[in-house]
Amino acid sequence: MKKQIMIRAWEIAKAAATKLGGKSFQYIGEAMKRAWMEFKKGIKNMQTKLQDKIDGTIAEIIEIATQKGIDESHSQIQKYKDYAIKMKAMLKSSDDRNENLNKIFEHSNQLKRLEILAKTIGFKG
Repeated sequence: MKKQIMIRAWEIAKAAATKLGGKSFQYIGEAMKRAWMEFKKGIKNMQTKLQDKIDGTIAEIIEIATQKGIDESHSQIQKYKDYAIKMKAMLKSSDDRNENLNKIFEHSNQLKRLEILAKTIGFKG
Protein backbone atom coordinates (compact mmCIF):
# COMPACT_ATOMS: atom_id res chain seq x y z
CA MET A 1 0.00 0.00 0.00
CA LYS A 2 2.71 2.50 0.97
CA LYS A 3 4.65 1.59 -2.13
CA GLN A 4 1.68 2.38 -4.38
CA ILE A 5 1.17 5.73 -2.65
CA MET A 6 4.83 6.63 -3.18
CA ILE A 7 4.73 5.54 -6.81
CA ARG A 8 1.64 7.68 -7.34
CA ALA A 9 3.33 10.63 -5.55
CA TRP A 10 6.33 10.43 -7.88
CA GLU A 11 3.98 10.27 -10.90
CA ILE A 12 2.28 13.46 -9.69
CA ALA A 13 5.64 15.14 -8.98
CA LYS A 14 6.99 14.24 -12.44
CA ALA A 15 3.84 15.56 -14.10
CA ALA A 16 4.13 18.81 -12.13
CA ALA A 17 7.80 19.16 -13.10
CA THR A 18 6.94 18.63 -16.76
CA LYS A 19 4.08 21.12 -16.64
CA LEU A 20 5.62 23.79 -14.39
CA GLY A 21 9.34 23.24 -14.94
CA GLY A 22 12.03 22.25 -12.50
CA LYS A 23 12.90 18.90 -10.98
CA SER A 24 10.37 16.35 -9.72
CA PHE A 25 11.90 16.25 -6.22
CA GLN A 26 10.91 19.92 -5.82
CA TYR A 27 7.23 18.88 -6.01
CA ILE A 28 7.35 15.64 -4.01
CA GLY A 29 6.03 17.12 -0.74
CA GLU A 30 2.81 18.39 -2.25
CA ALA A 31 2.59 15.32 -4.50
CA MET A 32 2.69 13.04 -1.45
CA LYS A 33 -0.18 14.94 0.16
CA ARG A 34 -2.20 14.64 -3.03
CA ALA A 35 -1.43 10.92 -3.46
CA TRP A 36 -2.46 10.27 0.15
CA MET A 37 -5.72 12.18 -0.36
CA GLU A 38 -6.46 10.11 -3.48
CA PHE A 39 -5.85 6.93 -1.50
CA LYS A 40 -8.14 8.00 1.38
CA LYS A 41 -10.88 8.94 -1.09
CA GLY A 42 -10.57 5.46 -2.65
CA ILE A 43 -10.97 3.83 0.80
CA LYS A 44 -14.11 5.87 1.49
CA ASN A 45 -15.56 4.89 -1.89
CA MET A 46 -14.91 1.21 -1.15
CA GLN A 47 -16.59 1.54 2.26
CA THR A 48 -19.65 3.19 0.71
CA LYS A 49 -19.94 0.55 -2.01
CA LEU A 50 -19.68 -2.26 0.54
CA GLN A 51 -22.33 -0.68 2.77
CA ASP A 52 -24.68 -0.36 -0.22
CA LYS A 53 -23.99 -3.96 -1.17
CA ILE A 54 -24.74 -5.15 2.37
CA ASP A 55 -28.10 -3.37 2.28
CA GLY A 56 -28.89 -4.89 -1.12
CA THR A 57 -27.97 -8.40 -0.01
CA ILE A 58 -30.13 -8.21 3.11
CA ALA A 59 -33.02 -6.89 1.01
CA GLU A 60 -32.53 -9.83 -1.36
CA ILE A 61 -32.59 -12.32 1.54
CA ILE A 62 -35.80 -10.78 2.86
CA GLU A 63 -37.36 -10.87 -0.62
CA ILE A 64 -36.48 -14.56 -1.08
CA ALA A 65 -37.87 -15.37 2.36
CA THR A 66 -41.08 -13.46 1.62
CA GLN A 67 -41.51 -15.36 -1.65
CA LYS A 68 -41.19 -18.60 0.33
CA GLY A 69 -43.83 -17.38 2.78
CA ILE A 70 -41.44 -16.80 5.67
CA ASP A 71 -41.96 -13.88 8.01
CA GLU A 72 -39.26 -11.21 8.28
CA SER A 73 -39.01 -11.88 12.03
CA HIS A 74 -37.78 -15.46 11.43
CA SER A 75 -34.67 -16.25 13.49
CA GLN A 76 -32.44 -16.90 10.46
CA ILE A 77 -33.39 -13.60 8.87
CA GLN A 78 -32.73 -11.78 12.14
CA LYS A 79 -29.32 -13.47 12.27
CA TYR A 80 -28.47 -12.15 8.77
CA LYS A 81 -29.71 -8.67 9.70
CA ASP A 82 -27.60 -8.66 12.86
CA TYR A 83 -24.58 -9.78 10.88
CA ALA A 84 -25.14 -6.99 8.35
CA ILE A 85 -25.43 -4.42 11.15
CA LYS A 86 -22.11 -5.63 12.62
CA MET A 87 -20.41 -5.44 9.22
CA LYS A 88 -21.67 -1.91 8.62
CA ALA A 89 -20.60 -0.77 12.10
CA MET A 90 -17.10 -2.16 11.56
CA LEU A 91 -16.88 -0.40 8.21
CA LYS A 92 -17.97 2.89 9.73
CA SER A 93 -15.40 2.59 12.52
CA SER A 94 -12.58 1.83 10.06
CA ASP A 95 -10.08 4.58 9.47
CA ASP A 96 -7.49 4.78 6.71
CA ARG A 97 -4.79 2.56 8.20
CA ASN A 98 -3.51 -0.56 6.47
CA GLU A 99 -5.04 -3.00 8.98
CA ASN A 100 -8.45 -1.47 8.36
CA LEU A 101 -7.97 -1.85 4.62
CA ASN A 102 -7.50 -5.55 5.30
CA LYS A 103 -10.74 -5.52 7.32
CA ILE A 104 -12.58 -4.02 4.36
CA PHE A 105 -11.36 -6.82 2.09
CA GLU A 106 -12.33 -9.37 4.75
CA HIS A 107 -15.83 -7.88 4.90
CA SER A 108 -15.99 -8.03 1.14
CA ASN A 109 -15.26 -11.77 1.24
CA GLN A 110 -17.84 -12.32 3.97
CA LEU A 111 -20.36 -10.36 1.92
CA LYS A 112 -19.72 -12.62 -1.07
CA ARG A 113 -20.57 -15.61 1.15
CA LEU A 114 -23.74 -13.86 2.27
CA GLU A 115 -24.71 -13.20 -1.36
CA ILE A 116 -24.21 -16.87 -2.23
CA LEU A 117 -26.35 -17.77 0.77
CA ALA A 118 -29.06 -15.38 -0.41
CA LYS A 119 -29.20 -17.12 -3.77
CA THR A 120 -29.28 -20.67 -2.39
CA ILE A 121 -31.20 -20.01 0.81
CA GLY A 122 -33.38 -22.79 2.12
CA PHE A 123 -35.43 -21.72 5.10
CA LYS A 124 -37.13 -24.19 7.41
CA GLY A 125 -40.35 -22.85 8.77
